[in-house]
Amino acid sequence: MPELYLMRHAKAKRGHADMTDHQRPLSGRGHRQAAAMARALQRWNALAGEIHVSSAQRTRETLEGLAAQLPEPLTEPASFQDALYTFDKQALRDWLRARPAEAERVLIIGHNPALVKLARWLCRAGGREANAAPGDHRARAALDDTADRD
Repeated sequence: MPELYLMRHAKAKRGHADMTDHQRPLSGRGHRQAAAMARALQRWNALAGEIHVSSAQRTRETLEGLAAQLPEPLTEPASFQDALYTFDKQALRDWLRARPAEAERVLIIGHNPALVKLARWLCRAGGREANAAPGDHRARAALDDTADRD
């Protein structure tokens, strides 16, 4: 069964009039968070598969912070996608359905509330109680049965 890892970008700076939301970079705290998260993702072997990243600046910088902590470069190049710059669960579900189901592991670095809502939906779709919440580390759900279940 494929494993899906959902990661919200690290803490970003507040927006201001000179930049769009898409352009917001990580804060100092965010850079530290990304470095710390690299250790957990390594333990879970989550970086050993496909990595798909929202095209937003803060998600790109989150991946850079993760990669900088690795003893070796990533084995596969990350994919940066405008479609993952979304705050909508349904858009992420559609994206998952449209992609080929070849990888054993898939990491998505994106945005809330879409990620946490997708995690809750996947837990329900996998026959489990929806218990994923912001700050939870891991939740398991079957990804080979993604029929519509709202």
